[in-house]
Amino acid sequence: LDIKEGTEEIIVEYNYIDARGISNANYADSFIDLKGTRAYIRYNTFVRHGETKLTRGIAVIDRGVELSSYEHVIHDNEFYLDDDGSNIKMVDAYSGTTDVYAWNNVRHPSNGPAYSNSVN
Repeated sequence: LDIKEGTEEIIVEYNYIDARGISNANYADSFIDLKGTRAYIRYNTFVRHGETKLTRGIAVIDRGVELSSYEHVIHDNEFYLDDDGSNIKMVDAYSGTTDVYAWNNVRHPSNGPAYSNSVN
């Protein structure tokens, strides 16, 4: 799922998102690329299913333009990242992003990083 810069006030909730088939072409390496503003990502289930091209859960990416990557809320999601996915962060906010908040997200298995340092 690619939420583009310029997108405002979007809610993504109660979805089952499967990583199988992620191509890694054009940086397609996460469940969600989040580039808009004020996104609410909640109550979703993310499942890796052994997809080795998945390198991050939700990637928050600043494009350096107006309405890009600020005020995001990510909570109460389940991430099934497989035993060999221990290096995959549930939420990875890149430099330039601001006000990215995450809480009550559950990682399965529980080993590995939860969030990058830019996530509150």
